[in-house]
Amino acid sequence: MCDTAQTVAFIYPAGSSICESIIFADTGVLAAAALSTDNNVLTGYQQWYNFAGAPIPQIAFSLTFLVDAADATTIAGYVPDMITRMATAEPGMTTIETWSWPCTYS
Repeated sequence: MCDTAQTVAFIYPAGSSICESIIFADTGVLAAAALSTDNNVLTGYQQWYNFAGAPIPQIAFSLTFLVDAADATTIAGYVPDMITRMATAEPGMTTIETWSWPCTYS
């Protein structure tokens, strides 16, 4: 049963080219997608601002996985290795962030 939306956001400097195919090929993303209800993943682009000092505009490419709470925790655990792999595959990427919230999916 899906009761949690777990989002993983790949953060890039504003104006960057984002190669979705590299993100989609990451083993952590593939494993997370396999956990998501019917293998469905919501994706989107959003403005992302860092407020450590003057606000710095960035862009976030986010993937939201529809899972149960245990799988959300598993996906969050994938992020440190994703950061390591993406530092090589997408050197322009700033970081990866993750968060979740309760949801109902039917």
